[in-house]
Amino acid sequence: MVQKVKDKQSEWLLKAQEFLQMHPKDVIALRRAAGRPMATAGATALSAFYRLHPDERYEEEEFTVICLMCLWREDEWAKGLSLPKAMKKSLPKDQRQEFPRRLKGLLDLPWEATGYFSSKLYRVIKFCRSKGNIVDAHKLLYALRYWNHPEYFIQRNWVKEFYQMEISEDTSEGEI
Repeated sequence: MVQKVKDKQSEWLLKAQEFLQMHPKDVIALRRAAGRPMATAGATALSAFYRLHPDERYEEEEFTVICLMCLWREDEWAKGLSLPKAMKKSLPKDQRQEFPRRLKGLLDLPWEATGYFSSKLYRVIKFCRSKGNIVDAHKLLYALRYWNHPEYFIQRNWVKEFYQMEISEDTSEGEI
């Protein structure tokens, strides 16, 4: 069942990317709405978004991801990393031992439509972008869809992924 959901959401995101590549004005409108909830996004961004035919059940999550994805150039969309990996790569080597405060703050927040979570997520994404790292929209969309799951598996996976990346870096640096 999970794979079917992932395939359906990936298919929607790929179609949205193809559409946006042909409509650069929509990309600009969505980029301007990044970090804002749909309620305050403005008519131009909403018009661009609804032309992508989102899933009614996940409109807020899809809107957030599409807007954040538009922060990067179209040729970068397929080169993204998961958010924990992008954050880890964005940190200086001496700060990679400790889980970043910005990411930790996100893990404790619920996904909601008021915009508080999306504004915090926007700041984390902008930090990664400022360091030249791209966040994978497919992985982010999956994470947001299941963010409020009662078992918090997305949050656990992010922490685990952050530290497992550290272990793999340590072993590869020690090899000659």
